[in-house]
Amino acid sequence: MHTKTIYSSLLIGLLFSSLVYAQEKGIPITVSAFNQATSMPFSELLTSPIHPGIAVATELNYSKQPKHSRLFQTIGASYYYHRYLNQAVTVFSEMGYEYRFKPGIELSALLGVGYMRSFRNATEYAFENGSYSATKNTGTGRFAPSFSLETGYYLHPKSITSLKLFVRYQVWVEYPFSLGFIDLMPHNNLHLGVKFFIGANK
Repeated sequence: MHTKTIYSSLLIGLLFSSLVYAQEKGIPITVSAFNQATSMPFSELLTSPIHPGIAVATELNYSKQPKHSRLFQTIGASYYYHRYLNQAVTVFSEMGYEYRFKPGIELSALLGVGYMRSFRNATEYAFENGSYSATKNTGTGRFAPSFSLETGYYLHPKSITSLKLFVRYQVWVEYPFSLGFIDLMPHNNLHLGVKFFIGANK
């Protein structure tokens, strides 16, 4: 069985477990829009031109009665479009720790792993049998570990199903990028997002 098949199966299993666990309290959903940049970690915060992306995830909360802090896991997928290079879809999971202050402000750190499928934007040609023909764009699979720092605000701090607005700075690498030349390619994503619950009991 291919590594990507095993990884995808584990993610599906974790997602199912989180949904079953969250039936009574509602299912947490995070949605964020981000700008993707190819640069060294923490070297730039705002970059241009914009290379847009979107990420959608759910959470499995390991802290049964979180008051000020909690340990949680995310499971999700993202997509970005780099106008000069490629576009990519990533499935990922992260372990996170969140500390919440009384006014509703939170700080979080997340460590993640992911599988990325990257598709080139330009058409490539191969010379075969005396002529050039377009090659298939089936994508390239890469390992994508990540580390993120986040700050956010809960609109209703006393509610465990409160809406949350957040800003997240994520650094990640894709491996292998070009073996023998550039093995690791670093990236930065700046996210603006929202967390909400669906199916929560009132």
